[in-house]
Amino acid sequence: LCQVENEDSSGRYRRVTFEVLSYLRSQPRLHDVHVIVMSSSNARMDHDRAMKLGASEYWPKPTRFDDTVRLIGTLRRFVSGT
Repeated sequence: LCQVENEDSSGRYRRVTFEVLSYLRSQPRLHDVHVIVMSSSNARMDHDRAMKLGASEYWPKPTRFDDTVRLIGTLRRFVSGT
């Protein structure tokens, strides 16, 4: 689970998240690891970049408690494969 952070003025946080994703996908023994990218950003550019770099999923961060509970259930199903 990788989180796209709001960036500082240099764009550092966002860049680091995508560098981690790129690194994971470049490693043969880690290539099949599922990577879910989460972000409070609704920017299509972030979604497209994450998917292009090999993210398994791109999920918006929940903003309400019931959305958080739903996300946890989805994450559990995703991890268990059901």
